[in-house]
Amino acid sequence: MDSSTHQDDSGNPPETLFAALEGDLASYVSVEDLLFRFDIEVTADDIPTTVLEIVDRTVETPENGFFGPGSMVWEVFNDQALYLGTPAGIVLQVAHPKVGQGVADHGMLQFDPVERLHRTFDAFHAILFGDVITAVRSVVTLRTIHERVTGSLESAAGPFDNGESYYAHDPELLLWVAATLIEIPLRTYQLYIGRLSDDEIEQFYDEMKTFGELMGIPHEAFPASYDAFTEYFQRILDDEIVDSTASRRVIDGFLEQSPAPRTVEFLVCSVLSESAREAVGFEWGPVQQQLSGALAVSIRSVPRQFVPDQVRYQSRYRHFNRHKQC
Repeated sequence: MDSSTHQDDSGNPPETLFAALEGDLASYVSVEDLLFRFDIEVTADDIPTTVLEIVDRTVETPENGFFGPGSMVWEVFNDQALYLGTPAGIVLQVAHPKVGQGVADHGMLQFDPVERLHRTFDAFHAILFGDVITAVRSVVTLRTIHERVTGSLESAAGPFDNGESYYAHDPELLLWVAATLIEIPLRTYQLYIGRLSDDEIEQFYDEMKTFGELMGIPHEAFPASYDAFTEYFQRILDDEIVDSTASRRVIDGFLEQSPAPRTVEFLVCSVLSESAREAVGFEWGPVQQQLSGALAVSIRSVPRQFVPDQVRYQSRYRHFNRHKQC
């Protein structure tokens, strides 16, 4: 690649492991391409300087990507049980009026949630579990797609005015989406798999800041600690997660088009906190809570060390043979 494309403020190109690569980065991937659904070619010249700087700062072993053995990201996201929290995360993202409007205008979640989730997991897990080339390709692919997601609100919602603009690369919207990818997996893991210590939660939070930076969130935009993050999360729930026509249309469509709508809604409510359920507008009573608790206990009681790898681990975690490293 022409490394002069990516220069720092001094005018000097940063030294990166991508400096000697040319052409489509897919040609350097040693496993079956996880990003084939996107059909977007990414070359070394397409990588933003900010992403190259994150690579230089955080990647120790290129084959392990941005995280690796011993990371809490791999520990939290490797288990199939995390899928039980996926609907809750999606609903909470879309419940933000600007995110919901963007999905309504540009997405297909409400029409074909299965295909959308395939694409989402392919891209997301490529960043979490992939080698650095695969992960960076996914980052650039998602940034390219998000660049097209812009428009305006079709109606007023809470603090947002009718006609107010939205843009998928808005750092505040990106931070909310990243926040759901932090809080909901933590809640899901502790509900269905096991408790995490305060230190483990803090480590996971710090590691997920790297994911957020890759997606374009300035490091300083993240609350300094997980405790501060929970305050931010609750503030957004209280102030910005309000009923909007676009968000409601997408959420209803997502649930209705899911293979088992009532089960999916039950899983959503099982994982969401009481304040989050109320913010999104779901009803939840003591009977549902009792059933949810029984389900959680039964799943947590499974001795995972005896579960076959194909049942225990996420398919994309196995795709990169990460289960053999940890």
